[in-house]
Amino acid sequence: MITILIQYYDSLDPILDAKRRKEVIDAYNAWVIYEPSIIDGDVRVARPHHVRLINNRCGTGIKPNDLWQVPITYAQHQVEYKYRKIFEEKLPELHERFINETKLHHLRVWIAMQRNAERSQKFDPRESGI
Repeated sequence: MITILIQYYDSLDPILDAKRRKEVIDAYNAWVIYEPSIIDGDVRVARPHHVRLINNRCGTGIKPNDLWQVPITYAQHQVEYKYRKIFEEKLPELHERFINETKLHHLRVWIAMQRNAERSQKFDPRESGI
């Protein structure tokens, strides 16, 4: 599961764009702690939980980066293994809401550029007979 937020983050050069990468992570961290639980909407969120899935570059002793956080309550955190399917389904929605609610201009510009590139690839004048 790769969301557009993760694609954007991964497209940034770790050295050249370190400041921008940190800005995205910091903004997401500040935003996600005030979100209600993605499981039941409870506002008593203990702290964000890092989702560990097969494809998010983590393993034993390696925590995924902070873009893989979801808000859940303390009680839900104690039995988080029950909710992995929900995390997988709702993380893209959470990221989409983050993008829509934040003012990260460079992220919005990148998304627009990606969508324009997709549109231009779909239309090939040579194939249309023009």
